[in-house]
Amino acid sequence: DLLNRNTHGVSWLPLYHDMGLSMIGFPAVYGGHSTLLSPTAFIRRPQRWIQALSAGSRVGRVITAAPNFAYEWTAQRGLPGPGEDIDLRNVVMIIGSEPVSLDAMEAFTAAFGRYGLAPTAFKPSYGIAEATLFIATIAPDAKPTVVHLDPEHLATGRAVRVTADARDGVPVVSCGQVARSEWAVVVDPASGAELPDGEVGEFWLHGKNIGRGYWGRPEETRRTFGATLASRLGQGSHAEGTPAGATWLRTGDLGFYLDGELYVTGRMADLIVIDGRQYYPQDIEATAAQASPAVRRGYAAAFTVPRDGRETPVTVRARAP
Repeated sequence: DLLNRNTHGVSWLPLYHDMGLSMIGFPAVYGGHSTLLSPTAFIRRPQRWIQALSAGSRVGRVITAAPNFAYEWTAQRGLPGPGEDIDLRNVVMIIGSEPVSLDAMEAFTAAFGRYGLAPTAFKPSYGIAEATLFIATIAPDAKPTVVHLDPEHLATGRAVRVTADARDGVPVVSCGQVARSEWAVVVDPASGAELPDGEVGEFWLHGKNIGRGYWGRPEETRRTFGATLASRLGQGSHAEGTPAGATWLRTGDLGFYLDGELYVTGRMADLIVIDGRQYYPQDIEATAAQASPAVRRGYAAAFTVPRDGRETPVTVRARAP
């Protein structure tokens, strides 16, 4: 069992963030204890996070959670000083809050693998506040896995595998299996029809952990929490076991299933559409960083702006500190 009274939590995330709030659940639910740092303390000196994880690792299992940038930032600026004794053997690291970055995990592992970090330490996960956070993760003893997809097919909504060394292949990290008390289906957001495995659509959720709605926003609650499936797959439906007239939560998140595992590709609201093809901003940002040494990874943002009656894609580069 990953969580029990001997699990120590470490977090610097703000407590108004759902992933930050979950980190204080250890004392309340499991009888364990947590070490909380301020977000400012982490940003100024990310090695404080590592030191707190090391202290917890010396006495038992320690668990933390953060988005991609935190692991990349710590790999850049949080390395221990010469001779510093760091122990990360018992650390479990949830990574989520956005499509999980393979680069973030690899950068952190390259920087801290020498301190005993286990190959199974990273737990790519998917969750949202409306589902009281948790939706899917990989098994406690599992290593993160990734598929590489053909970018042309991905732009048309299909997940087609290519080899890891394929030119322009898009890596997408698995978020594992959906929680036992929950159902997640991939749906065509326009028609409400469930899509087969390997096709990209919007995740719709049903289960006991789904919220009731938004406080004081009845219309938004109806649109988001009251969706009904127009049709289910005849075979292999991920809605199997739910009532025929069940209502579903529309997440606004996009992804697909492959081999029983859930993959998150991005947000519907963030999609950049060029000549009818769909592109994810993180992929454009990564391409820009690979194309020019003037663009540092993590210091570019891709989005669209209205121009002459249409949306025009823009990439902005920030100056690195």
